[in-house]
Amino acid sequence: MQSMITHATDTMLEGNTSKLISIVEECRKLGWSNLTIFEELLKPALYTVGDKWESDEVTVADEHLATMTVDYILSFLQKAEDSQTKIERTAMLFCVEGEEHYLGLKMTASILSLSGWEVKFLGPNLPTKYAVHFAKKWKPQLIGISVSMRGLIKNVEECTSELASLSHRPSIFVGGRIVALKEKMMLPRNVERITSLYDLQHWLTHKNMQDTSFQKEVTLR
Repeated sequence: MQSMITHATDTMLEGNTSKLISIVEECRKLGWSNLTIFEELLKPALYTVGDKWESDEVTVADEHLATMTVDYILSFLQKAEDSQTKIERTAMLFCVEGEEHYLGLKMTASILSLSGWEVKFLGPNLPTKYAVHFAKKWKPQLIGISVSMRGLIKNVEECTSELASLSHRPSIFVGGRIVALKEKMMLPRNVERITSLYDLQHWLTHKNMQDTSFQKEVTLR
């Protein structure tokens, strides 16, 4: 497994989309879902790229090349496994102000889309005032916030504090590398930490079960 991650990391840094697609296709032949490919291959490889950048083994340009390569692969996977089922639920996703790393958020968008959600993807570096504006405008059932840099923890705390007081009471998740590393953050009680996409999938499954039970109860009445 580690050799596959190393191979994927090297391929990202080469900017070789064709080779990375081949690696992904091999995983699909093994029966891996998009979720498994994200969690077991692409995320570990991206973290390795980040570690190499922090230790000056690669340049900012190398990191950007790797990012764009994976971005292309995520679009490829989205087209290959698009959901035909749509549900009346909306998710709003964005990176906290100052955060430029958005690939984990794009993986989250893919998982939600495959589950039938409408996704409003606001991308990287979104100021809190705009997050609040769009949340009030769209009233999403789920708000997902991504952060990977320790220096942005205060921004996350301020942003979640404002969003947690929204009158329509959405579910609010915070995820990203520093969340996975269990960095200390002062978050409102109604804000959850998502340490992996497996956590998100578990929540979605539980949510679907709740909705199904409610629909059955309404039908029986």
